[in-house]
Amino acid sequence: MSHMGLGRDRLQETADPAEGQWRASQSHEEVRTILEPFEQVTVEISAERYVTASKAILLAKGLQRVTANYHRSATTEQASGLVNSLCETWQYKMAEENCAASLGQELPT
Repeated sequence: MSHMGLGRDRLQETADPAEGQWRASQSHEEVRTILEPFEQVTVEISAERYVTASKAILLAKGLQRVTANYHRSATTEQASGLVNSLCETWQYKMAEENCAASLGQELPT
């Protein structure tokens, strides 16, 4: 059998290429939707010469909230992987910030 080494999803794509294309399209669309708020925040921050700490905090909290919402609703493997990575990064960064704040230190940029 030539398909023995293929995974179940890959075998399905081989059997029905249109289904595989639809899944890839759905995955790309979901990833684009997840990354869109990050692009919007980047454009917002880039448009200003100086960004206040309060604005940066609000934008970061908003991105955290959006990421958490997507964490519960991601439907494709690629989107789930992206959201998991983003959530892990947020958790690490927030722990790092809290530790530095409790020690009264600034983090290097």
